[in-house]
Amino acid sequence: MNVEKIRIRRECCRLLEKTRMQKSLTKQCDEQLLLDGCQKVMESEAASQFQYLEADVQKRLIETPELLEYVLGLLQIGSSPARVGTLLGQTEAEELLLYNKERVADILMDQGVAGEHLLVYLKYYQDLELSLEQKSLLRNGLHNYFSLQRLAGKVCWQKTGRFFTVK
Repeated sequence: MNVEKIRIRRECCRLLEKTRMQKSLTKQCDEQLLLDGCQKVMESEAASQFQYLEADVQKRLIETPELLEYVLGLLQIGSSPARVGTLLGQTEAEELLLYNKERVADILMDQGVAGEHLLVYLKYYQDLELSLEQKSLLRNGLHNYFSLQRLAGKVCWQKTGRFFTVK
């Protein structure tokens, strides 16, 4: 290992500690991407929120600089790191980047939208001005729909040993 590589590795570790990001990222991410990502996080007003994102979410953000900037913007607006992480678990980076950041932040901060249905709400219901009662009905309807989907899959699996059958 040469001296330059050691210097870069030390700098990565120092920046990770300073930003309170997961130290396992040094093994998982390209060092230059990690250096650049840590710098962006430190320059951001949302640096203190970034540490609350799960390690796999941090890794994904470091590896996708455009998504990192987008998420830092969401955190700066006031979105919860937990809800941001939930949304990132439901979508691909390219898809999320298509949505207006302020609108996504509004949806993330709206507690009337269930975490497990953030992407569905963003895709299909974001332009509707729903009352609290309507959001509650929608949340319950989505929950029931997806619960029945899982139940139907379990029943099919139990009866046939596979999810899909051909008659």
